[in-house]
Amino acid sequence: MNPRPLDELVDTASEWGALDWWKLEVRSLDAAPYVQSDLAILAPPEAVQAEYSRVTAGSVIQGLSYLYLLIGPLIGAILMFRWSSDGAGDGMPLAAAGVLTAIALAITGYSEIQDRLHPRAVSVRAAVTIAALQVVPGIVTVVIALGPGRDQLAGGRGWWLAVIGVEMLAHVLIALRARILPAGSGGIVANVRAGVAELDSGTLQALVSRRGQALERLHERGLIGDADLERARQSPIGELGMTMAPQLAKAYRPRASR
Repeated sequence: MNPRPLDELVDTASEWGALDWWKLEVRSLDAAPYVQSDLAILAPPEAVQAEYSRVTAGSVIQGLSYLYLLIGPLIGAILMFRWSSDGAGDGMPLAAAGVLTAIALAITGYSEIQDRLHPRAVSVRAAVTIAALQVVPGIVTVVIALGPGRDQLAGGRGWWLAVIGVEMLAHVLIALRARILPAGSGGIVANVRAGVAELDSGTLQALVSRRGQALERLHERGLIGDADLERARQSPIGELGMTMAPQLAKAYRPRASR
């Protein structure tokens, strides 16, 4: 996707307020999608809805993959539970549950590769939720397989328990070593900075130049004064909103006065 022109925001504005700083920064990061997605977590909802509401093939595939990661093993556990509730006949669906978990394991592996390439901190809630949605269904499946289904583990079916065990263990380890976001906005800003640090020098210079031209245009139109122009110029890429209007950040917590 080609970066959208910033002039549209600047030239159509009759005044410039706190929310506009966030809109400008979100749009200015079109050429840096990882930084933009990190910033979208911190930016006010109005700015995100206006400037980040875009769908690409990559984002759809990624979203579906993560959705499957959350429900795939759960579906397998439900199949096993229904089988045991119906009398535990000969057709134990352990292979189906194993295949569903194997796909989730592949997605987990891909996610880990992406996390190595683009390391980010996550919230405690996210880390625990993702781990629980893998571990709890896995435990249900394993308990049923080793209980009512133990007589049907012959013929290679038992290997699916190893796949399920690896998936559970992987997510326990991921949750234990997760970089946890601290309270407030500081951790998310650190994620934004990490994304900026990953940019090549050419992309970073282009972002600085593009945003700088928009700031100059704002000043020429009389929408911002000299002080705001200088302060905005000095703000790092990805931190324009936090510099000019930190009170609008989702996780903003004002510092207690001493």
